[in-house]
Amino acid sequence: WERLSDLGHPSKQQRNVVLHPELVNGKYLLYTRPMAHFMHPGAEGGFCWALADSMEQCVINDQHTLDRQVYHTIKETKLGAGATPLRTDHGWLHVAHAVRECASGMRYVLYAFVTALDDPGRIIAAPGGYLLAPFGSERVGDVSNVLFSNGLVARSNGDVFLY
Repeated sequence: WERLSDLGHPSKQQRNVVLHPELVNGKYLLYTRPMAHFMHPGAEGGFCWALADSMEQCVINDQHTLDRQVYHTIKETKLGAGATPLRTDHGWLHVAHAVRECASGMRYVLYAFVTALDDPGRIIAAPGGYLLAPFGSERVGDVSNVLFSNGLVARSNGDVFLY
């Protein structure tokens, strides 16, 4: 392993950067979560994507919003990638996290959407609501009310595992 330099970007904070599994027009596609402030993302908030020429000395200057924050929904405060998207016959399957502030604090859920195979920066299917939400013992502890994914694996028999 070789440790590369940190990602260069214009945002005050950059979190949950995920590398797309295939080159797009000969470039690396990164899914990003730029934020102006930890609790109040502001104009930069959302699930974004950017292209980079190289992963060595990687710098992104132009980020594009893929999925926007929406007030008073599961996607109210923060949203972004967790697992690398899976290629399917119909498009790229994404499982992402979304955060909403509620009476019990921030609530992290997982939701899904699909982007076009020929344009991973374009959503073609997005079911409403969440895929998974904290339940039972997941709602207590040091970091309570949080579900987050960092792995999505497809087996040759069609089974899909979400970690």
